[in-house]
Amino acid sequence: MKKLTFNQERYDNFRQHFLDDIEMPEGFNDSAYKNDVFPSIEHESSRVHIYFADIDGWLGDFGQPDPDWNKYLFQSHPTEMVYAMADALADDPKYVSFETSDWNEILEKIEEWRATQTELEQRIFRIHDGDASCNINALEILTNNTEEDEPELYKFARTAKVGDFLSGANVNGPDVSRIE
Repeated sequence: MKKLTFNQERYDNFRQHFLDDIEMPEGFNDSAYKNDVFPSIEHESSRVHIYFADIDGWLGDFGQPDPDWNKYLFQSHPTEMVYAMADALADDPKYVSFETSDWNEILEKIEEWRATQTELEQRIFRIHDGDASCNINALEILTNNTEEDEPELYKFARTAKVGDFLSGANVNGPDVSRIE
């Protein structure tokens, strides 16, 4: 077996330029950390994550590229965050994990995912609670709460426009803002 010699320069070059040949899909951003093995992009809802593998570059340091490697790994779920959740979501029939080396197939998967998003699922809110925060969609707010328990939050989930803010003091809980 060939000994692996990691080529930091080749890896850094790929990490810096992995998005050069594609147009960033609407609603996505670069989500990779500097030390990620595979750089990635993620939808702002956190429900779609796409990893990029440099199968022709630094992964070649392993010797011949493995024919099972693909350039892109697409993961999505209509309502759940997917980053680092593959094992937890593996048995969920709504979870999609798809590998390909064709960017157009990734764009098709993005459109398939977008089609699963109802109007309420497309309304994204940021929940702020001290130092912690997370994204949640209106459908999740309406499913996890009742109008009797949280009338102001319930109303906010149905009517808020992008940029609107609901103080936690009004709902006896965390602050909520509509971000999408």
